[in-house]
Amino acid sequence: MSKPDPVVGWEDAAVEPRHLGAYLREFSALLELYGYKTSVYGRFGDGCIYSGITSTCVTGKA
Repeated sequence: MSKPDPVVGWEDAAVEPRHLGAYLREFSALLELYGYKTSVYGRFGDGCIYSGITSTCVTGKA
């Protein structure tokens, strides 16, 4: 079975830098809960977060 590709378009977030740690913990918990994988990157000092979330949205299967 092939791994799903990251889906582009719904992975950007702007977060107040002082809340970044809490945001990333909650974001990671949600990804884990629903079985998604991602790479998180960005300009953390500015509160700009980017990620490529894996999904099977194209096939409609969870």
